[in-house]
Amino acid sequence: MRRSECAARPQRRHPLSIARPVADQRKSLLLRLSPDLHSAIERLAAAELRSVNAEIEILLREGLARRGQKLPDATPVRRGRPAKDG
Repeated sequence: MRRSECAARPQRRHPLSIARPVADQRKSLLLRLSPDLHSAIERLAAAELRSVNAEIEILLREGLARRGQKLPDATPVRRGRPAKDG
């Protein structure tokens, strides 16, 4: 088989390799902000001891709630070491 024929074939993957951890099931979004807006969000996030990303998510949820779109609370990400069995 020639190399060009191999490249044209679609790759097959094991169905279980597609599964992702819960943290990867969140959507990624490229967001362009003005420097002034980013600085203001950064200050809010620092005051609340959050990341800028978490602060943007909270601001979006609050804005949606004001417009009548109540979402379920976000599931917090588990951090730290797993609990010891025993």
